[in-house]
Amino acid sequence: MTDSPTQKLERKKDKKPKKGTNFKDPSKLVTLVVGPEKKEFVVHKEFACQYSPVFKAAFNSEFEEGQTQRYALEDVTEPVARLLVNWLYMQQLDICRYGTGVEQTAKALNLCQLWVLAGKLNLALTMRDLGTTERQNHNNSFVKTRLQNLIVHTFQEIKRDTNITPTNCINYVYENTAEGSPLRKIFVHQCACYLDRTWFRKYPQQFPKDFFVDLAELALGE
Repeated sequence: MTDSPTQKLERKKDKKPKKGTNFKDPSKLVTLVVGPEKKEFVVHKEFACQYSPVFKAAFNSEFEEGQTQRYALEDVTEPVARLLVNWLYMQQLDICRYGTGVEQTAKALNLCQLWVLAGKLNLALTMRDLGTTERQNHNNSFVKTRLQNLIVHTFQEIKRDTNITPTNCINYVYENTAEGSPLRKIFVHQCACYLDRTWFRKYPQQFPKDFFVDLAELALGE
């Protein structure tokens, strides 16, 4: 199986060898309890703690998560949890970039939800930056987690391969990200560059007010 352009890009950007999991105790497992149906995803504790300081703190605490080795992800869907677990183990996103428009818009929403989850779980940008989240730094710019960075490149690949702009995700993105978020920016850019201008009048419910503010700023070059 050949690597996708995103996977090649990730390796090219990481000039130094990645610090992987030592697997000192592969018998230690933790359980992610997902959604209202409480679907259980069992993963190796070392993988969960290696890439998420939130998991590391929870599973090594004296609180309920530390005692039970179970962590509830109540607002997460099963498809998003599967993407998360795949990334924890492989540092890749197991998502098909082809399919019908309906299939691609559903996958796009999963990616947006995974972006938000990555920020909540503090998934690392790089090993030396473990602990960063989507937040504003001293220069008033945003720091993306490593998983979020991969999600951005995946959206670029999906657009290139399918020519689909998943506008059904925009309300969710604006409701769950902060002003200046890179995820907002990629949707604004794709809409500005590729969307037919009649789409905005045809589906006005898909575009919140703040989206049009960002679109205007992009058009004016600000």
